[in-house]
Amino acid sequence: MPTFTVVRYRKGAVLPAIVSLAILLAACDAGASQSASPDQTADSPSATPTGTPTTPAEPSQAPSPSLTADISTVIIRNRSFGAPEITVAVGDVTFFNEDTLPHTVSEGENGEAFPNARFDEFVDVGDSVTVTFAEPGDYLITCLFHSEMHLLVHAR
Repeated sequence: MPTFTVVRYRKGAVLPAIVSLAILLAACDAGASQSASPDQTADSPSATPTGTPTTPAEPSQAPSPSLTADISTVIIRNRSFGAPEITVAVGDVTFFNEDTLPHTVSEGENGEAFPNARFDEFVDVGDSVTVTFAEPGDYLITCLFHSEMHLLVHAR
């Protein structure tokens, strides 16, 4: 059974972390755009496969060769987790709620948590929650308040 650790941050503690992460991500983006091929940049829509998963997020061992970027931060805004799917290193992923509405980070789909969801966390406006993906696999994430919010996480 995978182990998940949830860490909550209050508004006042988040700003320094966001500034540090923004600087780090800007440096990573600069390096990624220099190494991208001329036909496909790091920001191109074709760099991320599309598709709607329809099965519960049980860990799988088959890596997706087209998703290679490791992400440790997800910014929630405009009723969206951002990209429809991401690849993360096994370990911590922090979800920052920069939206004007509260959300959840819940293992499930279409606004419903799975019966045995391994995480189901409330994230208020301006707060964050950290989920630890302890095992490689694919995980479906949804918001229980906004069924249109989906994210597929590939933990590698």
